[in-house]
Amino acid sequence: SQRLLKRADKRGRVAAQEILLNTATIRERIIKGDHPGVLRDYISQGANYGMQTFDSHLFQLFSEGIVDYEEAWMHATNRDDFD
Repeated sequence: SQRLLKRADKRGRVAAQEILLNTATIRERIIKGDHPGVLRDYISQGANYGMQTFDSHLFQLFSEGIVDYEEAWMHATNRDDFD
């Protein structure tokens, strides 16, 4: 999934992406009907598989100066954690 954010340099937009890969654990959690928050926890723990949450990518984009803090915060899934 992705969300388009305004770039800090005002030159268009950049995609913030959440990446979920279909591992055996993810497949099992989806079949069991787990709450989406549970899947988000698996995504955040799945970096070694190439997964990333929106918030981790937003923080990366902010840290690299590609987006400003307010833009990243506005699009964060969990604003308290992002702070």
